[in-house]
Amino acid sequence: MLRTIIRRPQKTSWWSSGVWKKVHIVEILGIDIGGTGIKGAPVDTVTGALLGERLRLLTPAPATPAAVSASVAEVVSHFAWHGPIGCGFPAVIRAGQVRTAVHVDKGWIGCQAEQLFQEATGCPVTVLNDADAAGYAEMRFGAGQGRHGVVFIVTLGTGIGTALFVDGCLVPNTELGHIEIRGKDAERRAAASAAPTMPALFASCAATTSVLTVKSGKNLSAFSLTPPPTMIKSGHR
Repeated sequence: MLRTIIRRPQKTSWWSSGVWKKVHIVEILGIDIGGTGIKGAPVDTVTGALLGERLRLLTPAPATPAAVSASVAEVVSHFAWHGPIGCGFPAVIRAGQVRTAVHVDKGWIGCQAEQLFQEATGCPVTVLNDADAAGYAEMRFGAGQGRHGVVFIVTLGTGIGTALFVDGCLVPNTELGHIEIRGKDAERRAAASAAPTMPALFASCAATTSVLTVKSGKNLSAFSLTPPPTMIKSGHR
């Protein structure tokens, strides 16, 4: 899939209702919904470059479907946008439906996020897990380019996001930031939201991205940690 995109830069891929579709789209509005902020900017899907100044709004409290949808509509209105939208959401997403809720209101569970945002904005919207979206960006434009075997991407912000790729193919919704470590959710020990109780070293690493590439072969213990040449500028989740 990634090789096809690179060979034919005039086309990109669009995820809708659980199916990848090849479409002729160059510019989309990218929106990242996080536990702290909602960010948006037009994006060139061929180069990965932002086409305008990023807008950031505070995530509503409580972050209910109605309140977040209103903020998403505000972002769309700010850019006077009428085209396709790609949206990263901090939860397990299956076919546009939210299946978990940690950094947003529990009312999101079972909600058809794609349909909700389409109704709020009047635009076609694709929704996927936020870390998976960051992972796709890193695989296409960043340190993941040309990487084979297993690539593991970690995003640190309000929460901890993870994206796992095997030979360029995404293993979706890993959400490894929620594994239990010594009786606590991992995010409560290392995410930016835990900053008041965690060492300053970890706090200074919030909202950065690293790529862990586990080399294929018999010896899976051999791995390399590679800082991306261009960090994903997504801010806090």
